Amino acid sequence: MPASAHNLPALPGLAGRAKRFLVQLKRYLNPVEASEYIGVSSSWLAKLRLYGGGPRYSKIGRNIRYPTDELDAWLACNLQTSTSETCYSRSGSEHSE
Repeated sequence: MPASAHNLPALPGLAGRAKRFLVQLKRYLNPVEASEYIGVSSSWLAKLRLYGGGPRYSKIGRNIRYPTDELDAWLACNLQTSTSETCYSRSGSEHSE
């Protein structure tokens, strides 16, 4: 009988790690995947879309997609060493974090 995935022992936590790995390989992420990618809730990303200050995204019809390079750039922009630092977005406008 050939070995299959059904015959392999269960490894706790592998599904979550595999999912995160696959999400990291994708070029465009939906809001739920994007929130997992950067470690925030999808509702928080929705608020940032409404009020501004979040990562740039594309809207195609009703579908929202976040390019992973924009998520990485947004995270890099928000690196701080103190609470009084200010972040500059890619558009050049200043916003306080």
